[in-house]
Amino acid sequence: MSVIMATLLSAGTVVGGSGAAVAKIAEDRAVPWGSVSATCSIAGKRGSIRAYYQILRTKDYFNRFNWHLSGGGLGNRSNIEIRVVHNRAHAPDRILFDWNSSDSVRKGSGGISKTVRVLRRDRIYITARFVFDRWGPDVRCKARSKDI
Repeated sequence: MSVIMATLLSAGTVVGGSGAAVAKIAEDRAVPWGSVSATCSIAGKRGSIRAYYQILRTKDYFNRFNWHLSGGGLGNRSNIEIRVVHNRAHAPDRILFDWNSSDSVRKGSGGISKTVRVLRRDRIYITARFVFDRWGPDVRCKARSKDI
């Protein structure tokens, strides 16, 4: 969590995906935040994802997904697929959110702001599938977070 976000949260301000203050919490109480992350690597390339969520009563609200791609020889046309998934013990997992980047993700950091509401009682995890653009055949790996 950035120093700016921590300062705003301690002052009771809700922080949007870009770090801008967007609303004041009633009675100056800070809203709890959490994050979950995952990484994967293949052939000297590494992809990581971190999802931030706001904890409110019976629901969690994912609102920011940040990624980082690294490794030598990465081109400017990598791809990322991000999913928020409900881990159901006695049934197939259910995809609650699915986002695919265009064919233009560059080396380094990036992110998107999307709001995904999930029930607090549900076991949720994040996945990110990275397709690394490089000279020759692209390589891919999939990262999965722990359940929250």
